[in-house]
Parts: sequence; C-alpha cells; structure tokens
Amino acid sequence: MTETEGKSRTKNSGEKDKDYSIKYEQNACVIKYKGEIRYRKPFKWVPLVNPFGEYAIRFFGILEIILGIIGARIFFIVLGEMPEDLKGLKEYLVCAVVLVSFFVPLYLVLDGISAQSNARFVRFLKCKRCGRKNAYEEREKPDIREDSTENLYTISITRYWKCKYCGYLDSSESSENTKCSKTKKKKPIEMTCEKCGKTSLSSECRNPDMKREDYLVGSNSTEIRYYKCNYCGYLNIETKKNYLNYMEPFANSEVKGKDPRL
Repeated sequence: MTETEGKSRTKNSGEKDKDYSIKYEQNACVIKYKGEIRYRKPFKWVPLVNPFGEYAIRFFGILEIILGIIGARIFFIVLGEMPEDLKGLKEYLVCAVVLVSFFVPLYLVLDGISAQSNARFVRFLKCKRCGRKNAYEEREKPDIREDSTENLYTISITRYWKCKYCGYLDSSESSENTKCSKTKKKKPIEMTCEKCGKTSLSSECRNPDMKREDYLVGSNSTEIRYYKCNYCGYLNIETKKNYLNYMEPFANSEVKGKDPRL
C-alpha cells in the first residue's frame, strides 16, 4: 500500500484474513476487520440478572469473591490446626486436599473478578423495543474500524444484536473499554518491504498508535508502528501486543507481527 489516496489492500490468504482491509486516504490510515463475539457466560447464570442487570452481576460477583476468600481462610486454618498424630498423614494429603478443598474458593474468587470486569457490558444488552434487560444476543461478528492520523488514533466497534425475546434487530457503536493514544517514534530500523522485497533502514512515517484494554486481573496493550519503504513508498506496519496478567505473572507474553489485529 503506497501513500496514495484511495489505495487499499485486502488480505485473503486465509480464514483469519477474511473481511480485512487497510486503506490510506487523506493522510489517514483506515483499518477494518471483523472482531469476535463477546463471551457472555458470566451473565447467563447470574440470579436476578434480567430485572436488575449490571447491579445483580456486581452484587453476586462481590459475593463470590467474599465466599471464596472465607473458604480459603477456613481451609488454611483447618490445615494448620491438624492434630499432631496426623502430621505425618498431612504430608501425604496436602496435594489431594489442596486440589479438592482449595479449588472451589479459588474458582469463586476468579469467577467473581471476571463478573466485575464484564459487568459494564450488560448495559448494551437491554432491548429497545420490549425493554427487557440482558435480552440481546450477538447475531454476527462485530465490525471494527481503526482510524490513524498523525495526531489522532481512534477505534470504533459496531456490534449487531437480536433480542432473544421479541426478535428486535439492533446495533451499537462504541470503543467499549479500549483506550487509544499516540506514542513516540523510535529510531529507524532495518526492514524488508512487504511489497518490493527490498531491505533498507526505515524511519517511522507517523506517530505510532497505542491501544489498551484494562481488566481487573490484567491488561492487553497493542502498539502499531508505520514505516514507509524508501524504494516504493509502501506503508509497512509493525505490531506488538503485550498480555499482562496480574494474578499469573509467568503467563505474561508478547506477540509481534505485521497484523494490527494481534
């Protein structure tokens, strides 16, 4: 893709690249692609979610966390006060007891945290026709559009809904919990152009983009940098995504590539 108004490219090399395009127009880079249907399991089994919506999810999420902490505390108290004549037996039972007795409190805490993290999403699920809460279900994958200029970076997510009670079709557009910003350029890097195949020391042609999604237990941040080929003017994109999990530090990871959807 050269920096010419109206020029665009669409990747169709595989299933992941379907409905994916990058277009450069009027000094703005526009990236469009299909997202993923939002995972709604935290809402499905919450008591009273239909009449109370977000409040029910938050209440029962906090209740799960409290019960999980109490259960874990009871487990350690009982384990620590085991009679002396059973101390030897304790060494053999620790692993089995931990797996059985500690799993339930741990699950409650994690599920409660997940419910708190996703509670805001239920606001979008109220039907505009029949007025029922937690009524919408996604009928297809959402459309995601990212617009990048020299000084501004925005993301728009359009989701398509259908009421499971009255069949009403609706859509919503927002950035959800994605925070977008511009960041600083780095030093030139040696890069091989995707189009002409030539390698050169390339500088960033615009301020890079940063998008971040924060959760109660971590965050996902994506850094997108734009390099213009010195030979053919093609716009090459470099992407780096970091996965951060506060509860599992060793599970943190980094992914690099040329696809902004990473």
